[in-house]
Amino acid sequence: MIAEKVKMPKLSKKAKKRIITCTVIAAAAVVIFMMIRSGGKGVGGVPTMTLEPMTLANTVNLTGTIESDESMNVYSTSTELVKEINVEVGDRVEAGDILAQLDTQELELTVAKTRASVNQAAQSAQLSLSMSEKAYNNAKQNLEDELNSALLSAEANLRRAQQELNDARRDYNDNKDDQEYADSIMQQAERKLDRARDAMKDAEREWKKAGEPATGEIAEKYEKAEEEYQAAYKEWMDADTEYGGEVSGIKKTYRNARIDYENALAQRDAAQRSVQEALEEAKDNVTANKIRADLTAEQLDLQLMEKRLEDATIKSPISGTVTAVYAKQGMPGSGLLFVVENTDDLIIKTTIKEYDVASVQQGMPATIKTDGTGEEVFDGEVSMISPVAVKDAQGNTKTDAGVEFDTQIKITSPNSGLKVGMHTRMTIIVQQKDNVYGVPYDAVVTNPDGTNSIYIAQPAEEGKYIAVAVPVTVGMESDFYSEISSDQIKDGDLVITDTSTVIPGSEIILANSPITSEAAVE
Repeated sequence: MIAEKVKMPKLSKKAKKRIITCTVIAAAAVVIFMMIRSGGKGVGGVPTMTLEPMTLANTVNLTGTIESDESMNVYSTSTELVKEINVEVGDRVEAGDILAQLDTQELELTVAKTRASVNQAAQSAQLSLSMSEKAYNNAKQNLEDELNSALLSAEANLRRAQQELNDARRDYNDNKDDQEYADSIMQQAERKLDRARDAMKDAEREWKKAGEPATGEIAEKYEKAEEEYQAAYKEWMDADTEYGGEVSGIKKTYRNARIDYENALAQRDAAQRSVQEALEEAKDNVTANKIRADLTAEQLDLQLMEKRLEDATIKSPISGTVTAVYAKQGMPGSGLLFVVENTDDLIIKTTIKEYDVASVQQGMPATIKTDGTGEEVFDGEVSMISPVAVKDAQGNTKTDAGVEFDTQIKITSPNSGLKVGMHTRMTIIVQQKDNVYGVPYDAVVTNPDGTNSIYIAQPAEEGKYIAVAVPVTVGMESDFYSEISSDQIKDGDLVITDTSTVIPGSEIILANSPITSEAAVE
């Protein structure tokens, strides 16, 4: 059969008072009965204490384990083998000290090769960009200065065709015959073509004035004029086909000149478009080379390799003491390699029960003892109380009677010599008063009217004493003592500490009195 220790619920101080009051009332009858049996001689063996100022304190007692206030696990993701280990457990290190070095010979060669490739690609891309920018700027400048050879040739052909057309038109006008109808038809088509051509020239001048490339309304106007011109030209060609046989030689010459002019105009327009397209292509080439010159991805790859090379030198992130070494020479340097803890700043991790957490506040002082240092006392203070209760394994807040709150106690004693891992016993001082009167909890009597009293043993004849009730005001209460105050008490008063068998006015014998011993013998 296994016996399990059952923890009794903690009673509040008010509950204790109610129990004591009932106990005193019940005991009074017993005392009266005992006095009758003893012939009124009084009750012997009453315990007392001498009243004197003391220090009262309310405390919460805890246990916990010492840990470092600053602890760092040193990890590595490198796959290189451990080449050197520079520390052992217990060594003192400063932040930045080298703990271990991984073998990076192959990695260094890879970094050097990648760096050279990135530099070469950067130079090549910069050269291509420079050449494309130069080609674009030259083409643009030639266009602005009207120095493009293809465009110059096309415009010269257009001017020559224009001159020949003007000469043929003059001869035609000087030698009109009576083919008026054919002429009227052709003239009508020609006038329409001239208007369309003039409109296209106007649109062309606006295009040039706006600058290249033409966009928006200007481009749309030019395209519309060009379409109308092409339609007029087709109409003119259709008329020429129908009535051309009736045209005289002079008129045919004029017609051919007109055709040559229209062809030259089309060639000039095609040359302009070709030059513009070449300029746009040169501009696009500049943009493409700028994109190729952006080596951000390659540089990031290089930075990752350099970071990997840097991380191959394992350094301590903090100043402290090496408390664990997991790295092994010749093995891959990945995972947890070292643990470094600041053993100068120590804390104790513990938990506070739900019924105590309301009375404990951050900054409250605490006294500390450890299993390894016996009764030696160290100073501490509450440095952290979790705002939420400890959760269960599923991450849910506990709702049973075992609700606890994670708490940390900072060890404030300088050069304490305490070590990480020690088991501790702590007392948190929740409330403290110095130089006050205090009596055992059971020495305070709660009267039926709600006031409080204590019983003082006043001397009588033959070493006997009389129990006298003295009204008092109860102040702070600790687990064992209650603070009392009254203008009727003073240092040296003998306070009866067990009032269960005493009633005011009765004759009593103190527990340490010789009469008590004689009575005990009887």
